[in-house]
Amino acid sequence: DPGICVASLDRGLDTDHPDIGGTLTDGSAQVARCYDFSGLRECTVAGYTPDTDHGMGVYGIIAARTDNNEDVAGIAPNTRQIVMERPSLTSANYPDVLLWAAGFTTGNSSSGWPAEPLANGADIISCSHGSDGLALSGIMDDTFQDLANNGRGGLGTVVVYSAGNANSLITGFRTWAAHPNTLAVANSAQPDGLGVERKVGTSNFGPEIDVCAQGQGAPSLDASGGQQTFGGTSAAAPTVAAV
Repeated sequence: DPGICVASLDRGLDTDHPDIGGTLTDGSAQVARCYDFSGLRECTVAGYTPDTDHGMGVYGIIAARTDNNEDVAGIAPNTRQIVMERPSLTSANYPDVLLWAAGFTTGNSSSGWPAEPLANGADIISCSHGSDGLALSGIMDDTFQDLANNGRGGLGTVVVYSAGNANSLITGFRTWAAHPNTLAVANSAQPDGLGVERKVGTSNFGPEIDVCAQGQGAPSLDASGGQQTFGGTSAAAPTVAAV
């Protein structure tokens, strides 16, 4: 549905990749907005490139174009996309980036901060990152509650976090994924001989996990105009966000 908007907060976008962009069935652009919150600049400025292939791995799973004889097909390519290169996870700007993507007015006065409120903010925000052992701050707790209570016109913005790949309990360890107002996604393997999907050995676990998704050997896009094999909970999270 082109009326649905998915945001990926990750490592940026290769805007020239042949398997992204174009128009949706309603005539709107697939990439509604791309912004670099690390450098506080538009992704369209001369010289901008994603800092790694990671963001393209996330994006390809969600929205790689279909029926175009290019690379792979994403799960939800006919949805509008907001793509962001994230700031440092300990940056004071980080919680405001989540709120900005959801269409809130943050009042952030950082030089280069994009105009707000963002029209037609994200319904879903996919986050394939986290910080091991980082305590949950009051501002992040407030941010997640605000998104859940007031996002999407009061329906709640769906915020998805990868659980991480340290084979550890996420309780008190990956606090953003473990928060009650986010979806924590673990990584499962392809079904075994008995048809059972099992946790991949590296995937984090715990009572706060909301869902598992297959994130092993996922075909996706890279930042050089081609493909990559993507994996881990970083691939499982955008799979859930797209579905």
